[in-house]
Amino acid sequence: FVRSAPGDTRLFASATDPDSQNLTGSWRILSSPSGADATLLSTDGYLARLQTQTTGTFELLFQVTDGENYDREKVIVEILDLGERRDRVKDISAYKNTCAALENGEIRCWGPNSGSLGNDVLDPADYPRTVQGFTDAVQVSVGELRTCALHQGGLVSCWGSNSEGALGISSDAISSTTPLTLPLNNISQVEMGNLFSCALSQDGLVSCWGYGYAGQLGVGSKLATTQPVQVQALENVIQIAAGRDHACALTQDSRVLCWGEGNSGQIGYGSSIDRVLPGPVYLGENRPVFIDAQESYSCVVTESGKVLCWGFLPGGFSGAGGISNAYEAVMISGFSQVTQISAGKAHLCAINTEQELYCIGNNLSGQLGTGNFQGQSLPQKVPLKEPVSRVAAGDEHTCSLLQSGRISCFGKLTQIGP
Repeated sequence: FVRSAPGDTRLFASATDPDSQNLTGSWRILSSPSGADATLLSTDGYLARLQTQTTGTFELLFQVTDGENYDREKVIVEILDLGERRDRVKDISAYKNTCAALENGEIRCWGPNSGSLGNDVLDPADYPRTVQGFTDAVQVSVGELRTCALHQGGLVSCWGSNSEGALGISSDAISSTTPLTLPLNNISQVEMGNLFSCALSQDGLVSCWGYGYAGQLGVGSKLATTQPVQVQALENVIQIAAGRDHACALTQDSRVLCWGEGNSGQIGYGSSIDRVLPGPVYLGENRPVFIDAQESYSCVVTESGKVLCWGFLPGGFSGAGGISNAYEAVMISGFSQVTQISAGKAHLCAINTEQELYCIGNNLSGQLGTGNFQGQSLPQKVPLKEPVSRVAAGDEHTCSLLQSGRISCFGKLTQIGP
């Protein structure tokens, strides 16, 4: 066995039988130190992971069988110390792939790939792989076919598909499997849409680039651009969010403005008409403090800890009066004391003041973390063993950043990693 990370010890076993080709292996815990909170995860029966934050002696049992005969072997694992964690995560983002920005400035990504993992290959990754060239990453944003990350000094690098100029590099290249630096400076946040991206500068201005067929670049037209261009009629922005073909911004004076495609009400002004310039979203007396968007809907967290959404509300979100398309903001029932949210393709997750995680919506792949595959129209608490500091809802999976700096993921197997 070998420790792969503090609190995470991997165990390997092998078994051969000249008379049988159908051996099955399994692991279980026989005994553990008093009060130990230990989990034993087994993937193919021969590989197991003992996860614990407790030192001491663990007695495990490895069993192998051909269906009729059994052989067992006891294994003693002595955890002397939990070691020093050098791979703590500070930011996560997900769509079909997932990427994590680490405290040491590295970025690691995993998932189906399509060139957006940043490791110069196209093969899928079922474990986190290091993105080339990053030692100072502070934020990462994952799109369907590409990824962008923010450097400590305010520069932005992107990799993946360059269709419609979505990488923002003013190049005819089809794609790049390694990060390329964009002509941007003093950036504080970057967000991915479908074939477009937007970046927020430290002085409160927003620039977008890529596909513009629905006005999602916010420049007054529906033309595409291969270089970042400043969004018009928008200033004093403190946070941005991007859906499939629309974008929204939260300003310093607590206004929300959206632009781009409006067919499902995702830009929140009571109509299905596209907007080529930012326009206000009516939120009544509700004061927004956090914003996110995905696919064809947008959501905010209010100062009172409630959640309001507009657009195509997936999974039958309760509180929308049974409608699919909300052309104006509606309150989502069941959320309270929320501090941040993450919008997935067809599900929504939120963290409350107690650092608990709640999710709602589609659950076909288990992305709500409820232990079943039933969709939910009211928020359901995810049973995690640690407080949650951040959450990233993706295509058909969810990853939560725990207080310890570790990540817990659930949902579609090809997306969640190890």
